[in-house]
Amino acid sequence: MSGSFRRIAAIIRADFLLRFRRPSTLIVFLLLSAFAYVWIPAPSTGRALIQINGQRAIYNSGAIGMGTASLGMMFVGLFGYYVISNAIRRDVTSRCGVIAASTPMRSGEYLLGKFLGNLAFLATFLAGFMLSSMAMLIVRGEARIEPLVFVQQYLLLTPAAIIFVSAVAVLFESIPFLSGKIGDVFYFFFWMTFMGFALGDQVSGG
Repeated sequence: MSGSFRRIAAIIRADFLLRFRRPSTLIVFLLLSAFAYVWIPAPSTGRALIQINGQRAIYNSGAIGMGTASLGMMFVGLFGYYVISNAIRRDVTSRCGVIAASTPMRSGEYLLGKFLGNLAFLATFLAGFMLSSMAMLIVRGEARIEPLVFVQQYLLLTPAAIIFVSAVAVLFESIPFLSGKIGDVFYFFFWMTFMGFALGDQVSGG
């Protein structure tokens, strides 16, 4: 059992370090953080993230946390898939998969390691985004920062998206005809359809 844990942990660690060593990861993170400033307009613009009875909600930890967590959830739901969906394919092209196949590692251990590696990467990515969102609250200067409120909002809104995308990425890569561009296109239309239904329910409910 301990050997199995070590093998799974090795996969998680390797995937995690490889992804965070890529310059593209930093670029995507900076773009997402910059977009948060557009998503949540400055009070001086006259626009607002949340309005209640025509009044703008104060930018406190609850409002900024909910707004940025929602943005992070949508980002992970769509773009997060494309960031992590090449984990198994990368092992094949780099021949790391051949090395893994020559070890006592079981297929279930390998797939679980890839899934948990996806979880660790996306969770860490969103945690960093949450910290940058806290910094935005300090810059806006409308209310004191409450870290626990931020954490509560992110725990409420983002885990389901992280788990879903991590699982689908591994599933699609495990199915030959979905492991390439066909799977990428299929996921895009699946996600857009899902978002369309979700927004439609909100509009009809409102």
